[in-house]
Amino acid sequence: MADIEITCPQCGKTVMVSEFADPALMTCRTCKAPFKAPAPATLPQPGDPANPRKGTARLRVQPTMQSPVPTTVIPDVNAGTRVVAKVEHKADVNKTVHVSHNLYSWLLFIVLATIGAYFRYGGGLTMKGLDILADYGPWLAVIFHVIVVLKSFKDSILQGVLCAIVPLYSLYYLFSVSDDFYLRAIAGGCLVAVGEDSGYFFSEIAGDMFRSINHFISTGGGNVR
Repeated sequence: MADIEITCPQCGKTVMVSEFADPALMTCRTCKAPFKAPAPATLPQPGDPANPRKGTARLRVQPTMQSPVPTTVIPDVNAGTRVVAKVEHKADVNKTVHVSHNLYSWLLFIVLATIGAYFRYGGGLTMKGLDILADYGPWLAVIFHVIVVLKSFKDSILQGVLCAIVPLYSLYYLFSVSDDFYLRAIAGGCLVAVGEDSGYFFSEIAGDMFRSINHFISTGGGNVR
């Protein structure tokens, strides 16, 4: 059951009553004035200015969604030319950078080799200095060998294994396979100063190992029983 609101015409108080109650028979509880029956609701007639729907009803057709007609894109005839020109420009830039690195590495090698040759063979060091260079030079060669081995493993596992187990293969990799021009220049320049002493040092170690192995084989295992 729904309730309706009735407003007193005398005092303006709003009262909630049942929809089945007759307002004409009721009075306001505050001012005792009789209520007036609410005016019946009227439906708007066709042609009424207040009626938004004039005349007969009309159907509103919703616009349909039409799929776009595919169009053919005409390729740009100059696109291929621009791509080729861009690739050629990039190749020229890489070639220029490669030549620059190669030139700078050669200059670095010449400077280091000249300094190393002066200190080792040109009298730039005293006898004590030459002894120190002969003692610590092989360890510098070992450091360069480890660096080359790590770099070769980064480039290729096979190259890394060969550099690690094959004697002197690290030198072949550095000067023939690797494209690290600066490492090649630094190692080559330093080997000018320490290469001879390092060669004598490692040749003595290799000779001692060879003689020990021959002795072990010739004695049938040495003291092993």
